[in-house]
Amino acid sequence: MGRTKQRKPKEVKPATVPTGVQEVEAATLQGYLDKVERGEALTAEELRALRATVATTAFLTAELKRKRVSLKRLQGWLFGAATEKTDKVCPSPQAEPGGAEPASAAEVPGEPGPTLGPPKPKRKGHGRNPASCYRGAEQVKVAHPGFSSGDPCPNCPKGKVYPMAKPAVLVRVVGMSPLSAKVVELECYRCACCDEIFKAPAPEGVGTEKYDESASSMVGTMRYGLGTPFYRLEQFQAALGVPKAPTNCSSPGYGIGSPCGDPPVSPSGWAAA
Repeated sequence: MGRTKQRKPKEVKPATVPTGVQEVEAATLQGYLDKVERGEALTAEELRALRATVATTAFLTAELKRKRVSLKRLQGWLFGAATEKTDKVCPSPQAEPGGAEPASAAEVPGEPGPTLGPPKPKRKGHGRNPASCYRGAEQVKVAHPGFSSGDPCPNCPKGKVYPMAKPAVLVRVVGMSPLSAKVVELECYRCACCDEIFKAPAPEGVGTEKYDESASSMVGTMRYGLGTPFYRLEQFQAALGVPKAPTNCSSPGYGIGSPCGDPPVSPSGWAAA
């Protein structure tokens, strides 16, 4: 059996408006109709405008009945395709030398011209946070290793260098977990005779509790301030290598001794923490 040839679909040519684009006011058309009712003869230009209006109306009505017209296509039929930008086709007139401004071609005698508002002020800044915004960051001051006040300048033999009032600032932001931990290994010695163990003293600032007060405040802020569930915080901390004990009414790191369901710190203390 021979193969049946598939019929190609007919190419539907895009419809075009049967007349050129003409701008006619509704009052003008009404004046033409009034002349016809009075029995007056129309000029060739008036007759051409009426015929174009009737042809355009009939064309649009037929297209709307076929339900294949869109607003974009209708706009292209009525006003033409916008293929160029206005500022390139009609550039803004420049001020003439001598202070006289050129008259606009669009101004109509007897009608006020378009009023332009004051120019918008340029926005300050570039969207970045200055170093003064990082109030909670660790402040590190680095002294210059090769200069001190009054040292001679290496570039000119007669000059001397002095410290500036405003230093150069570098901001470095690093990621960290909500709860960070520190493991301190204390060296121990044991007597071979009496088995007495002598442990090295802990460094300053280590404290006596495993969970610091700031850890309890952070857990309460994450749960009641940001809405992070306890189990998600535990999973997040475990993934970062700083595990947190399961949270319950008397778990460490969640306000020991606080009633079940109460935050370890008050909402007013979260900002202070």
